Amino acid sequence: MRVFLFALLLTSGACIAEEPNNGNGGGGGADAGPIEVDAGDEGVPLTVEGLPPQTYWDTVPLFGHGPANGTVIVEGPTDTVSAELGVDGSFCIDVPLDKGAVNGLAIVAIDADGERSDAQNFEITQAGEPPEPGDPVPARNIALGGLPIPGSVDEEEGTYPAMTDGNRATGVMVQNDIFSSDWLTIRIPTPDGVESIRIYGDQECLIGDYLVHTAPSVQTDMPVPGNENVDAPPWTFRGRFGSDDGEQDFNVTDCSEGNTPCQEFNFDSAITGAIGLRFVGNGCGNFAPQEHTINEIEAWTPEGVAPPVVTAPSCSGGG
Repeated sequence: MRVFLFALLLTSGACIAEEPNNGNGGGGGADAGPIEVDAGDEGVPLTVEGLPPQTYWDTVPLFGHGPANGTVIVEGPTDTVSAELGVDGSFCIDVPLDKGAVNGLAIVAIDADGERSDAQNFEITQAGEPPEPGDPVPARNIALGGLPIPGSVDEEEGTYPAMTDGNRATGVMVQNDIFSSDWLTIRIPTPDGVESIRIYGDQECLIGDYLVHTAPSVQTDMPVPGNENVDAPPWTFRGRFGSDDGEQDFNVTDCSEGNTPCQEFNFDSAITGAIGLRFVGNGCGNFAPQEHTINEIEAWTPEGVAPPVVTAPSCSGGG
């Protein structure tokens, strides 16, 4: 009778391994966590870690630990793959999967003496497609809504805000005082890196011969934008358009569209909080005062870099 009770106690103390919780998450980012089977004091150890229940990739890296200097074999629906283990027993195996299916995996470890572990069985669903690469951040016109500061010119027709309202069909004709230097400033609402400035004019009243300058910000008592090839801090000279023979035009490209004249000035990206125009030649006036029509002023940021391409997670990286 005592022998029977002792045997009953031994039987009731045996360990029962629980079935792994594979879940049904998506996208390949879920992690089922470490899954371990107690092989006992004499069994061949095998631990499988971090296997997701679902992925949109057609391979999945399988991490774990097995017997030192042993082997791990993974039998899947597509192929059987294996890895030789080092002294620490760690492994990672890229396991191919059938697309659009529930994939059953059977994992076995074999130690250096040829003893096998109990098989561990898992399921992983391959569903969906990997995400497409993202688009680059588009360039922005940060002059939109800018506040023109008259400088030495006055409104003749239209209003100053029409120069930065985003409508290239509207504009303002400005007029200088007799025998004065002609210039105006555009305050950028939010300074940012700029690599291109576009100036749109009017076919009936051309802007004339003018210089383009930029500054990081609008400051108190700013000087008049400098002459050609002259930086008057904080102003930096960016280009010229409209000289009589064209030989003095500098750093300007024709961006005209139909009957809307346009000049584009390109330079290395620089923080821009102000744009200065200085008129150095006749506009559309006969003698004096001179008149200049500006339909739109644009300041374009560089196009942003596209997000990196997402690659499949693997034993060598990615994901």
